[in-house]
Amino acid sequence: MLWALVKKDIQHLLREKSVLILLFIMPLGLIAILGYAQSGGGIEPFSIAVVNTELTDEETQRFVEEMEAEGIPEVAIQQLMASFNVKDILVEDVFRENLEEITIETSLTLDEALADKELAAVIEFPEGYQQSIWRTQILSRGEQEEVIVHMNREQSTNSQLINSVVQSFYETLRMNQMAYEIGDETILQQQEIQRTIEQTQNRTIRVFDYVVVAMAAMFVLYTAGLVSRFATDEKRTKVVDRMILSQAPSYIYGISKWVTGTLTAGFQLCAIFSISYLAFGVKWGSLLQFGLTTLAISMTVGGLTVLLTAMNFKFDSYKASTLFTNLIVTIFAFIGGSFIQIDILNPIIGKVGELTPNGTTMTAYFHAFQGGDFQNILPSILLLVGYSVVLVALAVCLFPKRGGQR
Repeated sequence: MLWALVKKDIQHLLREKSVLILLFIMPLGLIAILGYAQSGGGIEPFSIAVVNTELTDEETQRFVEEMEAEGIPEVAIQQLMASFNVKDILVEDVFRENLEEITIETSLTLDEALADKELAAVIEFPEGYQQSIWRTQILSRGEQEEVIVHMNREQSTNSQLINSVVQSFYETLRMNQMAYEIGDETILQQQEIQRTIEQTQNRTIRVFDYVVVAMAAMFVLYTAGLVSRFATDEKRTKVVDRMILSQAPSYIYGISKWVTGTLTAGFQLCAIFSISYLAFGVKWGSLLQFGLTTLAISMTVGGLTVLLTAMNFKFDSYKASTLFTNLIVTIFAFIGGSFIQIDILNPIIGKVGELTPNGTTMTAYFHAFQGGDFQNILPSILLLVGYSVVLVALAVCLFPKRGGQR
């Protein structure tokens, strides 16, 4: 019964040429138009600032005395301190050698750097950071300080790149410290850092990447409105009533709508991204994260389909689906960032937009592009799955038990 209903819905979709145009042709057409209109290709040159709080002679001397108390010879101490300066490694060996497009300003104060809107990011090395790293890396004591990355919202792509590089750098430091504690005396694996940074740079989000994700995250929502429109016709032809009379569980009908919405959304996204890979060179840093994100947003679309189906049944009209496709999707697309990066115009609306289904999806897909830690996309995945559960629960409350009457 379940798969018969799903098959019927899919066959209905395939017979509607307007549905196929809306779900597949329109997003791909807009991707090509917007992508070619806006793409500049590669990483455009940009500037960042590095603000450093220098160690005083007294602070350095206190640290030397602390190390001498541990039995470390003074000559070895001086060599370690001279060779293991985190700021120099991050700025000179990582940024300057691996990201040639970046201009680094080092003569500005923190206030001056934060006031300069031309800077994509400001890297602040806070007071005491170098001592904390010496203590954790050499003496295995205390907690490791990290630099503070002030990100310019008006240059979100470039600032995200800088933040990703810094996070990868410190993750390498932490991994190196774990190796050091179990007997590896290498203080810093420069080759590992360079490999990590090159991977991060290669997976920078391009204009085409952004446009593909933005259009896919928006148009996948239309699936819910289109599939749920069948409910009104099916109510008028007594589909659910006939199921009840045949002693089939009525909830099977709702499940069939969830399955149809989920499968259709998943196929739609896979088709859009596959064609974008072949036509526009859109590649993923992590296929696993891509797959999980696609599954999660497809489940959300399935939940939306069930809810809109229940509303159409309740009101005996197409109004719920029509309102959703004509208005709600447009609102989600605007505040979720499918049209523009809304956080540039209003940071508060930008934060709200990140919680919309398409905004959450875009956040997860961008992490999948960069191929970072799975924990980066886990909150977005859980939020999307949570949306699906809540939407199905609401549909259960609204769905009529028999003949459209509660």
